Amino acid sequence: MREDFQSIQVLRGVAAMMVVVYHIINQPEVAGILISPFLVGGVDLFFVISGFVMVLTTGNRQKRVASAFLWRRIQRIVPLYWVALTLTLVVWSVTGSQLPTGEEILKSFLFVPYTSSLNDLLQPFLLVGWTLNLELMFYIVFALTISMRPAPQLAAIAGIFLLGVGMRVLSREQSDVIEFYGSPIILEFAAGMLIALALPQFRGFQQWHFAALAGFALLWGIVFGFFMPAPRFIGQGGFAVLLVTACLGLEPWFRQQALAFPRYLGDASYSIYLFHAVMIVASPFLMPKLPPLFYGLLLGFLCVASGLVAHRLIEKPLISFFHGRRAVLATAN
Repeated sequence: MREDFQSIQVLRGVAAMMVVVYHIINQPEVAGILISPFLVGGVDLFFVISGFVMVLTTGNRQKRVASAFLWRRIQRIVPLYWVALTLTLVVWSVTGSQLPTGEEILKSFLFVPYTSSLNDLLQPFLLVGWTLNLELMFYIVFALTISMRPAPQLAAIAGIFLLGVGMRVLSREQSDVIEFYGSPIILEFAAGMLIALALPQFRGFQQWHFAALAGFALLWGIVFGFFMPAPRFIGQGGFAVLLVTACLGLEPWFRQQALAFPRYLGDASYSIYLFHAVMIVASPFLMPKLPPLFYGLLLGFLCVASGLVAHRLIEKPLISFFHGRRAVLATAN
């Protein structure tokens, strides 16, 4: 089951922009110019999209592809993440900022959750690194169950994730691992998988149904983001599930030429997601003193520009390199 969904590309770009804006408006130089709870849902969009895409792109369900699948996913996310981690350490070293401990640096590179000595948060030292830890965990569980048919695989993965959530709720002595991987947000990967399995049923609905659903998704996000605080997997997670479903149903609209740039932002979304965090670390030392609005606008431009440059000069060469190695190995075999 393979198809090039332009709606998903646009949503990736939207998700990246939501995360960028959220982090910018929470900087001390900008804080207070905008209320931001709604924007948290950018990460939830990424998680739902990830679950959807994994089902859509894994037609071969033989046991022998499990390791190959996991290795391809590692090639896709890990090298670029390591580059961003390294650049963050370089910025901190050059500017004389406090550095994480050696153990924390090692754990960040190895995707091991820990409570940071820098801010007491349960996350790697890169601002967005915690989401990559969850992504990799999802890929591992997906690889372990890839020999199953899609529906049983979804049931197995949802069961594993629910078990983790239950352990977090019931555990008396919390460990970082249980606290981190038992977060209900991991259920959003399973929700994305469910959307992929339901995709054939979309043909029974008309475009206006999905347009109405998109409006309801935005209303859901605003209500739970601003007026009715709820657990994240209900508020932002529900928003993400509804919006992804609606946009998939409106796929023909997303193929318009006018949306070429938003689609390109989707192509570059992983680089934007990673390298805007590096730019935010460097911004206090690079940015001039400006009024909050202008500071935020300039920082936003630099965050997006750094991501686009990284996509062109780092991410795409890395993709070509690993793709070339796979082609050589396939030929040799």
